[in-house]
Amino acid sequence: MVNKKSARRNLTGPEMLFATSVAFERDAQRVSQQFRRSLSGFAEKHDLRK
Repeated sequence: MVNKKSARRNLTGPEMLFATSVAFERDAQRVSQQFRRSLSGFAEKHDLRK
């Protein structure tokens, strides 16, 4: 098993930037999906009240 800290230390600047950007994009997609789900849930609850 590879120690994550030692693996991070071995990355060069551009590799670290790429890894960070990939993680950021993945997190942004996850948050966006959660936001859309919450909006659709809100719309469904709002429609039921009418």
